[in-house]
Amino acid sequence: MTSDEMDDNEIDDEGRLHLAMVPTNRPCMSCGASGSNLQWRLSGRTYVLCRRCLSAFIEETNQSLGANDPVSSGYQAAEGDLYVHEVRPGWFNVHRYQGDAWEYVTVLQKPQADQLVAGLQLVGESQGIQGQRCYYREIVAPAQRNTPMMDAAEIALLLKAAIPIDDVDQMLAPGLSFIVIWIDISERPDLQVLAEKDGLADGYSICTYFYANPGKRNMRLGLRVEMRQPVHFVLPLVFKVSEYIDQLATMSEYGNFWVVPGPPPAHLVGST
Repeated sequence: MTSDEMDDNEIDDEGRLHLAMVPTNRPCMSCGASGSNLQWRLSGRTYVLCRRCLSAFIEETNQSLGANDPVSSGYQAAEGDLYVHEVRPGWFNVHRYQGDAWEYVTVLQKPQADQLVAGLQLVGESQGIQGQRCYYREIVAPAQRNTPMMDAAEIALLLKAAIPIDDVDQMLAPGLSFIVIWIDISERPDLQVLAEKDGLADGYSICTYFYANPGKRNMRLGLRVEMRQPVHFVLPLVFKVSEYIDQLATMSEYGNFWVVPGPPPAHLVGST
């Protein structure tokens, strides 16, 4: 399955159906999740699924058709892994493993796909009815890389995979100033730990900034949070700079932020 870069539904020479999808804010027909979902038409009907439900639908359909290709022995999926799957010549679907499930992220052409995996380790392969899938994992922690943390392809992937932000506020006090980030975890059950009291006490994480459209009104500032202990997860956040400039300045100056499940309390919405 593909994104809206492929204009029309079509069946390729190997009998695989490609669906033309477009982003939509309509709720997912399976789980009811709102936000940036995907819509397509097939046999005169319109379908809308979130990325998690879409990924599950793809896997279920492939398996029902007997396309359950085994992965090379020894590979076990880990949080943050990617697999790249050539769905037609020169076009590759990208999936990320998060919250114990593979989630569709985006479709890339070969040059962008090659850039994306250039700094990653190939940890598994499958070859069968579905074609070849290649599974990748980060080689070292981001802070230990000798090459730049992110290239354009990695940033594009993080922008597409970002967790929806409900609101951002800031708390200013002598000796302790920080921002509060409310996020939508409806599609990330693994992040429920954020709601637990002391659930991440004495833990540590690696945080990396990235950005898109610098110097423009639609500039985005990203924050990739990789929690290492006591649990492991990757949390990509993307902020509209024009909307949260004061809060981002506070985070930049003091280096403190608090991520909690949304929605925020009604009396705090829009406050600073």
